[in-house]
Amino acid sequence: MTRKETALEALNKKIPKLEEKIDQDKKLLEELKTKREVLEVEALRKFLHDNGMTTEEIIAKLTAAASSAVSIGRF
Repeated sequence: MTRKETALEALNKKIPKLEEKIDQDKKLLEELKTKREVLEVEALRKFLHDNGMTTEEIIAKLTAAASSAVSIGRF
């Protein structure tokens, strides 16, 4: 077997492991994005509560903001 064939064989053996690692990293990234979104919402909720808004008022404002964002095509 030539050096070129040996190197190619070694690379072919690494590919499945690298693909598995990529899949794991993608899953981790999605988990981190989800956690970030949760933390952002919690931080916003706490900020609004600290500034005197009730949960109901916060939900109403967020619902209105989401509705207007959808209607202008942001989502």
